[in-house]
Amino acid sequence: MRAGSALPSNIDAAYQQAIAAMEIGEPERAVKIFKGLLTQNRNDTSLLFPYAIALYQTGSIKAAVKKLKLVFRKEPKNGDAAYNLGLIAQEAGDLKLAEKAFLRAVTIMPSNPQCHIMLGNILAEQEKLNASIEAFNKALLLDNRNVEAWYGLAMVMRKTGDIANAHKAAIEALNINPSHVDARIILAAALHHTGETVQALEHLQKLVVAEPDNVTVHLDLGNLAMNVGDNETALVHVRRALELQHDCAGAYYTLSRLIRFKQDSSDFRDLEAAASQYDPDGESFFYNYALFKAYQDIGDNDKAFPYLHRGSVQKRKIVSYDAKRHTEKVDQIISVFDQELLASVNPISNPEKTFIFILGMPRSGTTLTEQILTSHSQVTHGGELPFLSEYAAGSNYPEAYKNAPDALYLEVANLYTAATAKKSGDSPFFTDKAPGNFMNI
Repeated sequence: MRAGSALPSNIDAAYQQAIAAMEIGEPERAVKIFKGLLTQNRNDTSLLFPYAIALYQTGSIKAAVKKLKLVFRKEPKNGDAAYNLGLIAQEAGDLKLAEKAFLRAVTIMPSNPQCHIMLGNILAEQEKLNASIEAFNKALLLDNRNVEAWYGLAMVMRKTGDIANAHKAAIEALNINPSHVDARIILAAALHHTGETVQALEHLQKLVVAEPDNVTVHLDLGNLAMNVGDNETALVHVRRALELQHDCAGAYYTLSRLIRFKQDSSDFRDLEAAASQYDPDGESFFYNYALFKAYQDIGDNDKAFPYLHRGSVQKRKIVSYDAKRHTEKVDQIISVFDQELLASVNPISNPEKTFIFILGMPRSGTTLTEQILTSHSQVTHGGELPFLSEYAAGSNYPEAYKNAPDALYLEVANLYTAATAKKSGDSPFFTDKAPGNFMNI
């Protein structure tokens, strides 16, 4: 706990009393003692450092940050001060200060894996994903049995869309700690992305039994159930997520995709109340999208569209789109799936079901086309299913299909059939109009 030089013997007893108070959960008493000591030893970092921690324990986060910054200025090589400043700045929401502090901590204590892990977390929060991956990898070079480093790496790999490596990192974390809930959530997501949707559902269903009060587990299970067409199960878990956390923006967004809002309903009132606590131009695009859908449902388009605009602006800030990389991907697909390859692939047929993929740009009439088709009693509406895009993102597409055997195409067909089985039911025809399918069909 101490930082700086040793304390004079005449105040050491009071210092020990303050530390003891912190250890037994009485930080307010510790703050009073440190205040008294600092009246005579104003700039003593041996007192300022634990005083900052005591302030933090009382909830005075801004005051704690201020004192730790003072310690940091006086002792720029104090790694503990830098690390704790990063922790408290993170809780205060000052991510730039937290990043600066953790960068200083890893410079002072380069062999401490926890410093690299915390730096990785802060960088990930700011969407600095490549730098975050580098920080987690440095932590693993120092300690390859560190479960939090493996989990952090899995989390960031999932964000970048590198599902294969997210899966590997989550497995490593679980090999070290099989009960690590967050790693299991990522593993389920990775299974879903690679087309193993049934296994992902089973995984989350077991996890929700073990963690019945985990908001993320319920929300992920709700989203996955919705994606396979089991809206009834999805609604149960999304509502449970909202019971556990009434201001869960992601749950309201998913709820908006599952129900039709009515103006006098509790769902509408709860959404408005939760969203009112957040800056509409801030970070959570989920609330804006949910409010857009809610006002659209009740027929108030004048109120709906500003929310759609704000949500889109927010989402664009966190979407990593590289036009050059996209063009290269399209060129790669064209190169792999040339006339010769297409002529060599044997058609795959399903005597019991025909899948109808409706392709087109947004606002080009795909919804109307689907509505016309699904007005027939033998055609089931599939909506916009993410399966093919997620499967492609989690596999070596399109390179894996160069000279690929027919068995690979059959495997994808079987995975798609299994993933859509519940939604398509016994209907002989089933539609899928996901906008991203034009890249994968």
